[in-house]
Amino acid sequence: MLAIAIHNINASYELIQKTDEYVLAVPGVSLVREALYCGTVSMREADKVRELNLQLLNSREVKTPGLRKALANIEMVKEDSIRVGDHLLVVGRALDFRVNEKRPELLLLSVGPDLTGYEVLARKGIHRIGTVKSDR
Repeated sequence: MLAIAIHNINASYELIQKTDEYVLAVPGVSLVREALYCGTVSMREADKVRELNLQLLNSREVKTPGLRKALANIEMVKEDSIRVGDHLLVVGRALDFRVNEKRPELLLLSVGPDLTGYEVLARKGIHRIGTVKSDR
């Protein structure tokens, strides 16, 4: 089981309420530009797949496609959702997953105001995308 929280101002908030399945795509550093764009531009304003020329990957258990360049794609079925303040907490059960072993790179994180332990790779306004700092 995995849970995600979606802010009620996002178009994803409306979409997740209308569906029973979805894919969690885990981006790595090679998708930093795309992740920042997707996190700062609404799908109400742009077709992100077309704008970024994202290559999709057919899923095995759900209708929703994954991202070909993602480090992993987790195919999920929604078990429950709970409104918590201005967010929707969505609890899902993983039906299948694929790890892209050809992409040995660090995964991306949305970095908060405390940058201790993180390396910021891209920023736009208050949004920061980065990785955990490596001691290597």
